[in-house]
Amino acid sequence: MNFLKIFVLLTFVVGCSSFGGGFTSHKQRLPKSDLRQLYTHPALDIEPTWAPTGNKVAFASDRDGNFDIWVINYEGELEQITRTSKKYETSPDWSDDGRSIVYEVSDGKKSYLEIYTVTSGKTKKLSDKLGNCYDPVWSPDSKEIAFVSDMSGNLDIWIYEIGSEQLTQVTNTEDEEITPCWSPDGSELVFARKIDGAFSLVLVDPADRDETYLTNSLGDDTEPSWSPNGKEIYFTSERRGERGLWKFLFQTRKSYPVKSSAEINSSPDISIDGARIAFNSNRGGSQDIWIYSPSGMLGLVLPDGVEKDSSKVWSFPGMKHHYYENKGHSFGIMAFPNLDYIPAQLTNSRMPEMNPQWSSNGEKIIYQSATSGRFQVWEISPNGTEERSITRNFNNKQTQPVISPNGKLIAYYSNKDRYGALWVLNLETNYTQKIDLIGNVSPASFSFSPDGSKVCYDSYYDAQRDIWIADVQADTLTQITISRDEDKAPVWSPDGNRIAFLSNRYGVFNIYIIDATTLEIIELTKSKYDISDISWSYDGEYIAYTRKEPDNYEIFTINSRTKKVNRITKDKSHDFLPSFSPDGNKIVFHSNRSNKEALWVKFLDSGNVKQLSFDVASEKPVSWHPNSSELVFDSYLSGNSDIWLVKVIDSVGN
Repeated sequence: MNFLKIFVLLTFVVGCSSFGGGFTSHKQRLPKSDLRQLYTHPALDIEPTWAPTGNKVAFASDRDGNFDIWVINYEGELEQITRTSKKYETSPDWSDDGRSIVYEVSDGKKSYLEIYTVTSGKTKKLSDKLGNCYDPVWSPDSKEIAFVSDMSGNLDIWIYEIGSEQLTQVTNTEDEEITPCWSPDGSELVFARKIDGAFSLVLVDPADRDETYLTNSLGDDTEPSWSPNGKEIYFTSERRGERGLWKFLFQTRKSYPVKSSAEINSSPDISIDGARIAFNSNRGGSQDIWIYSPSGMLGLVLPDGVEKDSSKVWSFPGMKHHYYENKGHSFGIMAFPNLDYIPAQLTNSRMPEMNPQWSSNGEKIIYQSATSGRFQVWEISPNGTEERSITRNFNNKQTQPVISPNGKLIAYYSNKDRYGALWVLNLETNYTQKIDLIGNVSPASFSFSPDGSKVCYDSYYDAQRDIWIADVQADTLTQITISRDEDKAPVWSPDGNRIAFLSNRYGVFNIYIIDATTLEIIELTKSKYDISDISWSYDGEYIAYTRKEPDNYEIFTINSRTKKVNRITKDKSHDFLPSFSPDGNKIVFHSNRSNKEALWVKFLDSGNVKQLSFDVASEKPVSWHPNSSELVFDSYLSGNSDIWLVKVIDSVGN
């Protein structure tokens, strides 16, 4: 921890008195208020950071004797993220994709950074070559971390790129620079620099290092938090002899007090909807996490006239919020800025739940869940009230479930034996059939024939990857392509007569179609760029696919008979993983055009393009309800990989 943090913590210890523990139930209807204590504990709870969903806060606490990272949700449930007896973990920051928390670790001799992965619970230490590190903060795209380091001899601002581990030095002065914060679009950083004995806020463009001073006061201005709309920066200031919350407005270029009192108020962090600010304060007698809402609308406070009804949606201010009650869990709030549709959360587990698929009649959703410790196949009703485990072999993983088009069978991959095998469960008789596979199989490539009698897939065998068919009834395997190149990702046509697949037989991946009876192969596309993510239309006339362009990925369709190509998306961002709706009027796809991977839909009749979600978990196409009006997908919106549902209706009525 840097010297400023040590000073603040000492101040907290001196100023805090013992106070009874416990927390106030958040299940009751609360009055309108602009200030609320999230939790009460005699220990020091400091440095809050919002989960991107707005329903959880991570913070540092010494309630176990030394500082560890904790998470609290709106039910008052606490989860301890780190457990070390001789080290101090502080300064947590939650990534905008919800998958990771970065924090600072100090052993008294050296300070370094660690990343906690929310889904797995695993921690990873960043490079040992970063010097003493402090104040880490994620970039909006969750690909970079800005932090403070003494690598150059002074405390400067640096950027660490996660994938390449590339380091960029943003500041290089003899002054002390601390507490960086990204702008909402990731193009700038604001930080605190010590000048003439006091800290002031400075704006910098990491690309060209151009700097602009925002504040210049006699008291320390530190710990900036940029609002999502980019119009103001909240920060901690001691300019009036006390640590209070202030905000800097870009429109007036002036600073104004927000929460200033005789108590200590510091470490502001703004929720993703911009409606609430979490901060730490000793106003309750101990140093705890508080929430302040400039609008007077706190986390679980329902607006006048809105009851606990999952069908009701309200907007404030310009943000859509959705209230729901999920399988007995207390009533919650979820904020979805800029979304045209409100997703509903069907599952809520601390363990991953993913790969959902609608049953053919639309009455059930099949998915895989690790709730029992290892992945099993589960089913859940569309309203989220009824769920059960379909497979119960808890000593082995059962993954990649695929339901047959006739709704009678479920195929899944299992490692029940030493080697993995394809298992087929008959839902009518509850009989499970094992089909031993050959080679290194890609379970994600399983595709049922329309009548459910066969499953095609790709497998790496005899030094090549080819397409195979498993005959469920005859319990036989047939290799249907033989190529020195790579044949993969087969998808059965809706009529069962053809199988589309990808192959790089001429150096670039293109779409090929093989006749399921004669095994005659034709090359459907002749692209000079790689093609991926093939998906049949439900009438079998078209195939949607992703094509890698020079600078991005785009969605196209091709007529499977005439080979006529039609471009579906044209955007500077990456669009991929398309999936036709059953009525053929819509294509849903993944895109990072909102700075993170999310679901979007293209209405083919109107040409409208709408965003459906903020975050998706798996690299698989979503599943459409048979009526073409609902989708199920897995997402990290709640902090873990869970199953979500969203309705899809065009503004013109499609």
